[in-house]
Amino acid sequence: MSHILAWLPIASMLACKACASCMPGLPDDMESTTDSADTAQDEQETADTHWEDTSPPPPCDIPEVEPNDNLNESYEIERELWTCGTFSEEFDFEWMTFPASDAEWYEVLVSAEDMGSPANVTLWVSDDAMTEFAMVTGNRYTSDPWLVFPSLGADSYYLYIFEDDGLYGDDYEWKLRVSETKMTLDWDMEEQEPNDSPFEALSMEDGQTVFGTLTTSNDMDWYHVNIPDDKSTIVFQVEAYGSGSPANTRLILYTDAAVSTDTADPFDTVDDWVARAFSDESDYDRDPRMEYSVSDPGDYYMVLKEAEGLGSELYWYTMSLSIEQE
Repeated sequence: MSHILAWLPIASMLACKACASCMPGLPDDMESTTDSADTAQDEQETADTHWEDTSPPPPCDIPEVEPNDNLNESYEIERELWTCGTFSEEFDFEWMTFPASDAEWYEVLVSAEDMGSPANVTLWVSDDAMTEFAMVTGNRYTSDPWLVFPSLGADSYYLYIFEDDGLYGDDYEWKLRVSETKMTLDWDMEEQEPNDSPFEALSMEDGQTVFGTLTTSNDMDWYHVNIPDDKSTIVFQVEAYGSGSPANTRLILYTDAAVSTDTADPFDTVDDWVARAFSDESDYDRDPRMEYSVSDPGDYYMVLKEAEGLGSELYWYTMSLSIEQE
């Protein structure tokens, strides 16, 4: 009997399905109210239910875009933002490009050692015509490259970095940022070309600072100073590498006698100089300072050159002269 009772509600519903009159309909206003309530409930449920992004945040502003192993695969970066990546294979080259602005100077900062990466990074920068370039390894304080260079009027610039020893791995991480900057050094004269021989040397006086560039490979910039008193000390101070220039400079001083007899030889094939100044290649501060006590008054000639024979419009320097009376 119980199984018959269990089927009665179902049978009743089937019978009523055949006869709609046995199920009284809801009033129209009740149906509208019910629909509105359902809609409001659905909207509330939608509002209460929101999607949350649980993926990790990007490691920097502009993650590296692969492939970027050559110039044609360079990815564009924005000034003032960090881009980052990993040296993922042996001698992995990371190519980038950025558009020029009306800035007079740019700064490129690389971070690897500073953030605990074992990567030993080398930086290379060029204008869009690939005619002017610079290469930097390390700076005054760490092995991470730092470059400050003047605008060359290019529409854009290319740069790439690589691990100097060809090493790689998940922990060989790097970051890089290009920024607009301003030159903080002062000078009161500018190098005038040609000054590639002692006979074209630019004269300097006590207290002057010159701004110059080593524009070509093995460019020699000559300067002249007259010392009327034999109780004097000549002091030349270069500022370049320590302020972001790629130039690793050296100074060589000659007497008038060496110049007049045509034995002044900046390639060091003969020992005709009276003083030299340069920093050891292992020293992060590569800007030379020379002090020379004058024993004979007269004319002296200083040549400034790039220690590694590199050069372009990006290899800039300032050099100051002071003459101290004893």
